[in-house]
Amino acid sequence: MIGGQGRKGFLFFCGAAGLFLSACGPARTAVTPPPEIQVSANGLICRIDTGQVLGQVPPTLFGSNVEWFNDGNGLMKGGALDAGLTKAAAQEGISLVRFPGGTLSDYYHWEDGIGPVDKRPARPHHTDPGSSPNDFGTPELARFCREIGASPLITVNAGSGTADEAAGWVAYCNGADNPQRSADGFAAPLGVKFWEVGNELYYPGNPGDVNVSVPPDVYAARFLAFSKKMRAVDPSISILAIGTAPSTALPSPNENWTEEVLKRAAPEIDYIAVHNAYFPVIFGESGLSTERVYRTLWASPEVVDQSLGSLEKLIARYQQNREIGIAITEWGALFSFDPEWIDHVKTLGTAVYVDRLIQVFLKHPKVKIANYFKFTDDSFMGWVSADGVPKAPYYVIDLFTRHFGARLVAVEMESPTFDTRALQIIPAQKNVPEVTAVAALDDPGRTLFVNLVNRSWDTAYPVRVQLAAGTLPDHAVTWSISAPSATDNNGVDMSPGFPFPWKEPAMTAGFKGPIQIQRGECDPRHPLVIPPHSIMTLEIRVS
Repeated sequence: MIGGQGRKGFLFFCGAAGLFLSACGPARTAVTPPPEIQVSANGLICRIDTGQVLGQVPPTLFGSNVEWFNDGNGLMKGGALDAGLTKAAAQEGISLVRFPGGTLSDYYHWEDGIGPVDKRPARPHHTDPGSSPNDFGTPELARFCREIGASPLITVNAGSGTADEAAGWVAYCNGADNPQRSADGFAAPLGVKFWEVGNELYYPGNPGDVNVSVPPDVYAARFLAFSKKMRAVDPSISILAIGTAPSTALPSPNENWTEEVLKRAAPEIDYIAVHNAYFPVIFGESGLSTERVYRTLWASPEVVDQSLGSLEKLIARYQQNREIGIAITEWGALFSFDPEWIDHVKTLGTAVYVDRLIQVFLKHPKVKIANYFKFTDDSFMGWVSADGVPKAPYYVIDLFTRHFGARLVAVEMESPTFDTRALQIIPAQKNVPEVTAVAALDDPGRTLFVNLVNRSWDTAYPVRVQLAAGTLPDHAVTWSISAPSATDNNGVDMSPGFPFPWKEPAMTAGFKGPIQIQRGECDPRHPLVIPPHSIMTLEIRVS
């Protein structure tokens, strides 16, 4: 969604979210000290039925975004992939890499990014006044994906491009004998499975830029033309149509967009791609406390849950012989551009939000793809800083890719709840559970993983795990992400050249960091104490 390092590029998001410049004014917040932690006297019960398998955990839920510009968000250094960033991406377990945007996709022409690098043209960003050489194109994407064990998801240019151009990109990647690809060092097909037609063409874009937005009927016709040409090259590909999610907190100028697209194009759609999980979006608010903002952030996955439920019902009305899944091709925390809030994406509190969002994605069987925005960048949006330091949200993906199972099983979780007031475009939420859980078995069925997140501001909860059948062993491993305060983080992440002023989030005095995954051991027959604003995965050998 966001593309560009300059002021104009960042202001684009205000337009995209329906929060135009008048709503992007200054906000001020009172930073509160970390609360005193209380341990609840009431123990909670997490009941797990390993005999009730709900479905497979899609590996493609753990994707990210990489953009073509600014040396592939900094992935290219001195004409080669940066070894440290590549290692961090592999360690995180990124399974799917969306390219070349964001917003940049609908201005990108793929042939600019192939062939000898020194002969590739520099192109304007379109989302800010800058321009970049095309040193991170399709060959570099393929090499990056191979290095980290991921698959590409390519977003073709449906704004200023053509169906023939998109089909040519499919041929370059997947054709049996493509001379351009061979010249770039790839004799065998790349086998790119996932192709998205356009990005957010329902939004008007930046004032002053070429407006590539279209109404839904025009997009549907365009999607059908693109799909026909692309499938003619490779019938095995999966094609994503862009949509807006019903009941989402992010408003769209075309609220009937998805229904119109489904009415006209459902037989050719493999996935509806939505961007309904950017929160808390607090532009233009003043006098907000950290507690209120973070409670609102932590409750917002319930809004996403409702949105996905509505989208599933809409898809069911129009789905025919071809099953239509859901792809959340951009998601992540987004606070404000005010100096007090802009850099809170990197905090432990954001990691708590990320964990609960993944739990929500896992709840919806149609959600097969999710790409957080974005892996690295010289700004607040990257989950790994430009100098290679992972931020707290990075470790949540790492936790799920390395310490979670493949087969979801049924969980019942008792928990106290909290309420939130409406905050700008986010509706009030009632009875939000403070402690939630998902569980999965590994494929052999020998190891059970229970992921728990505590969204309380100040209360630790003892949680007792129970199995519907069988008994627990006397030993288990815990993997946890925690810190004294929700605003604790892993340090400065933005370069001195970042074009907006920012204030570092307040951190606990004496915080010893860094925030990362901590290994422990426990007896799972006894209650586990889950600290406030923290995440814990329990790994239990059950057979």
